[in-house]
Amino acid sequence: MTTFKKHLFTIKLLISATTVAAQQSHDSLPLIRRPADFGLVYPLSTNGTAAANYRNTISIQGLAGVSGEVTAAAVAGLANIVKGDAGGTAVAGLANVIGGRAIGTQVAGLVNR
Repeated sequence: MTTFKKHLFTIKLLISATTVAAQQSHDSLPLIRRPADFGLVYPLSTNGTAAANYRNTISIQGLAGVSGEVTAAAVAGLANIVKGDAGGTAVAGLANVIGGRAIGTQVAGLVNR
């Protein structure tokens, strides 16, 4: 095989591997259930950098936290960021940002979205 063909083969292989990874979306992965997430600020919490992959019953954060979903309560000093649905109560000093459906009560000093 010539050098040109080897390089072309390598490029095709890299492109096909990238395409497969790009087709697998984060949203298609099932969320992992956890009873609670405690932390100071994302990613300094019990769920760490994978916090968006968890469905927590409660999330308690000193400043701000990230969750995939919350089913009962989310409390943070500054902000709760929930990528999916949030149920129950969400209380934050500044903002509750919920990417999916919000069912229950939201209380924030500035924004509930």
